[in-house]
Amino acid sequence: MIDWGLTGSVDLSSYRPKVIVKCDGCGVTSSYTIRVKSKVNDGQVPWLCCKCVGNKEEVRKNHSDKQKEIWKREDYRKEREKSSTELWKNEEYRTKHALGVSTEEARQKSSNGAILAWRNEEYRKAHANAMQKQLLVVPNTEKKVISILDDLGVKYKHQFALGIYSFDFCLERVCGKPFILLEINGNYWHTRANVVRKDRAKASYVSNYPDYELKTIWEHQLYDGDRVVSLIKRWVGLDNVVEHFSLDDLVVKLVNREDLVDLVSNYHYLGCLGRGGIYVGGFIGDKLICGAVFAHPIRKEVYAGRCSSNEALELSRLVKVSSAHNENWGSFFLGKALKMLPSEIQWVFAFSDSGEGHYGTIYKASNFEFEGGSVPSYFYLDDNGGKYHKKTIYGQATRAHLKEREFVEKFNLKIVHTPPTLKYSYRRR
Repeated sequence: MIDWGLTGSVDLSSYRPKVIVKCDGCGVTSSYTIRVKSKVNDGQVPWLCCKCVGNKEEVRKNHSDKQKEIWKREDYRKEREKSSTELWKNEEYRTKHALGVSTEEARQKSSNGAILAWRNEEYRKAHANAMQKQLLVVPNTEKKVISILDDLGVKYKHQFALGIYSFDFCLERVCGKPFILLEINGNYWHTRANVVRKDRAKASYVSNYPDYELKTIWEHQLYDGDRVVSLIKRWVGLDNVVEHFSLDDLVVKLVNREDLVDLVSNYHYLGCLGRGGIYVGGFIGDKLICGAVFAHPIRKEVYAGRCSSNEALELSRLVKVSSAHNENWGSFFLGKALKMLPSEIQWVFAFSDSGEGHYGTIYKASNFEFEGGSVPSYFYLDDNGGKYHKKTIYGQATRAHLKEREFVEKFNLKIVHTPPTLKYSYRRR
């Protein structure tokens, strides 16, 4: 409506008269130009501010429907992801964002908004439904730990509540109490100052419960599967529990890529399958305990002078679960796997990363020929002696929007220079 006290004397019949209007909803005032004379009724014009218009149910629903349609477009989602990632790489923007959300004014505004929203019953129902759906979504980091716990036969509870806090896992120890409360911390989120404070408060809270002990596994540690397995076994008292198996019971067969994803992710030091190719798995009963991936070499110098790229394969992954053991498993499994390769394959090449303690013992036992080493490399050590491949740390640093050097300094990792990568070759007859 027109606020005549602020507007003064204005002829509404003139061309596009300017008046001061007051919102019919919240009472806020603003200047307004009357362009449609038919809106004038008895010297008044109905008017709502943008905020009150946006609060109307039909307007919100219309806007929501339009946004949902836009987000269904893959090109739009990719563009938004790209722009957000680029923006977050800007240190000035990150600093400004952190300061903006940490001021007393911002916290008070957020608190007041939350209080008002919580008074709405529909909001509370929607919030409860959203939280329930969120609990059903298990992060990939926790999936890796679940797979390891299942392989080890550890009894555990996922999303365990203790008092006012929730923990990712609660593990039962072989000898009883104390129970192990296990947290899986992401490298980026759990290094933010406000989250670090919350984690400290959480740890202090657990200290009041003598029947529980808090342990933490960081995201980058999950890429050293054997290391994580060793930690969990020590925490729950399974240090000396190893299941021995007979080679007569090991069934070797071709498998699909998805069959090896979890095995490689949890137990190979690189943590991923890498490029595709031929996949072979070893089973005891219906349980997959080992696997191998053969892929065509990327570098021409690997096979140059011997054969074409279509006649060569590289053994890019060889992995076994830590809970199963037979000292001759590698040569037995690899020998079976080599026989399953296509007949046109004449050469198979393999590389051992001596920086990870791999010197090609299995390859030698499988009649591979040693061909020498490459240039020296390096790996990283944490304070507990955990080893991490340089590609693992580089990938984690990239995901955390940090340079490799910054990531290494933040987690106090030590660089260790290693002997060269060792090359082996196998000529198929």
